This record gives sequence, structure tokens and C-alpha cells, in this order.
Amino acid sequence: MIKDILPIGALLLGSAFLLFGGGIHGLILPVRGTIEGFDSLSLGLLGTGWALGYVAGCILTAGLVARVGHIRAFGAMCAIAAVTVLCNAIIVTPGRGSRCGASPGSALPQPR
Repeated sequence: MIKDILPIGALLLGSAFLLFGGGIHGLILPVRGTIEGFDSLSLGLLGTGWALGYVAGCILTAGLVARVGHIRAFGAMCAIAAVTVLCNAIIVTPGRGSRCGASPGSALPQPR
């Protein structure tokens, strides 16, 4: 059994780290928004953008994988998620909530 799992262990571990990071990112954004003084509407738009990105990712990812392959699609989605996290750390304005909030949702669909 170990011989079967060992070749894909790095992929599973990498996916686990990405899902963990995405979950922490989704948890920290509303907390930071509250600390920065965002109003309830801005925080709601942030969550709505995340959910819309989740739905868009579920719909569009299959076509992307079919077109470019799973390795390139995975790499592209990881890059989008990383840039979005950095964007959220650098740009702290309520207006970017729904725009930047949709990116990680579409990059790494995850259960909520």
C-alpha cells in the first residue's frame, strides 16, 4: 500500500498545503477587514466574491484541464492564488474585496 501512495505523496502533500493555506486565507480576510474598519457591506461583498469565484472555478476548471493538461492548470491556479494573497496583503481598500476575493475562490475550489 505504501508503494502505491509514495509516488503521489508529494502531490497530495502539496494539495493539502494549498487547501490549508486557502482555508486560512478565507478565515483571515474578514478578520483583517474588521480590524481595518471595513463596513458590513464590504465584508459581505468579499464573501460573495469568494463564493462567485468558487462557482466559476468549478465550472471553468474542467475546460482548462482539458485544454492545457492537469499539470499546467494546477501550476496556473497556484500562481493565481499566490498573487491574489499577495494582492490582498498589499492593497487594503474595501473596494477590492469582491474583485480580489473571487480570484482564490476560482483558483482553488474548496468546501465551505
